[in-house]
Amino acid sequence: MNVLTYRDIMKLLGISKKTTYRILHDPDCPIISSSPYLILEQDLLDFMKAKEQKAKQSQIK
Repeated sequence: MNVLTYRDIMKLLGISKKTTYRILHDPDCPIISSSPYLILEQDLLDFMKAKEQKAKQSQIK
């Protein structure tokens, strides 16, 4: 079970700090702490997959 900081998320996903904070501020994002921001790696990956699937479904409709 890996716990990620916002910097870890930036490296893992190859995204900017602004995009990382946008993800972390999503009300559905399963963070375990907001000071500092911490999230379990598997929770982040599951969350991102769900967001991707939702986006694909909305494009189909």
